[in-house]
Amino acid sequence: MHFPEFAESERLIFESLWAMETAKQQGAATPAPVPKQAVEQHASLSTKTLSALREFFVSKKSLVSFAVFGVVAAAITGGLYMRTSELNLQRMQDQVKAIAATASFQFDAQDLDQLRVESAWKRPEWAKVVNQLREIRQSNENILFAYIVRKRADDPSKGEFVSDSHSLNPYANVDDDPTNNVDIPSSSNDDVFDPQGQEQLQWPGQHYDSMPPEAFDGYNGSTTNKNFYSDKWGSFISGYAPIKDKDGNSVAVLAIDMDAGTLDVFNAQTFTPIVYFLGLFV
Repeated sequence: MHFPEFAESERLIFESLWAMETAKQQGAATPAPVPKQAVEQHASLSTKTLSALREFFVSKKSLVSFAVFGVVAAAITGGLYMRTSELNLQRMQDQVKAIAATASFQFDAQDLDQLRVESAWKRPEWAKVVNQLREIRQSNENILFAYIVRKRADDPSKGEFVSDSHSLNPYANVDDDPTNNVDIPSSSNDDVFDPQGQEQLQWPGQHYDSMPPEAFDGYNGSTTNKNFYSDKWGSFISGYAPIKDKDGNSVAVLAIDMDAGTLDVFNAQTFTPIVYFLGLFV
């Protein structure tokens, strides 16, 4: 036996019962049973403690309490995750907005003025601006796209691309993913989406009819999307900042895109320790 005191108590009880039954058969007086205190006094403190804990944990009241605590813990965990997600979204917004605001000053409005028609991608200004955008994208972590947009001259309520960090040659596979194939659009006004999921590069003056409202607001100052938006290139949170000429007039907007999936990465980085703690707690 692992508990000698318990075994001793069992022996005393058995002997008492045996004596009672023997006396009854012989017609003798029934001996007094072993007092409860006499049995209990042989149990050690550790035995009593373990017995009390066992009785506590298996009781209905305790099980109900544990269930309530579990529900409360789950609710708190959900609330913490939602709050963490909100803070990380704000972190993404602040990051893309800061990058756009800082980088917008390096662009020359005169260079952008030369990039208004499709054939302008062959001009030296195109290569200069594309390389500037590429350097911005590659120098900042978690940035997926860097590009410049502006209002269309024929319809200021719609946008167009001025330049893009991936599109040194809009019709050749020269971007950061050499494994894909880029289809050449049929005309300069076709905003074609490749049904095979292949990447569509941009040329100067390409229409961007799905340009977010915040991009237009970027003419008035640095801003960002209130939440994720989606277009044919994916789902993003973007930062915008005006590019101004020498007179201080906004002539275009620098856009910095961060992929929506980055939020899951940030959440995992922040929340994983909490999940481990809750696992150990359970």
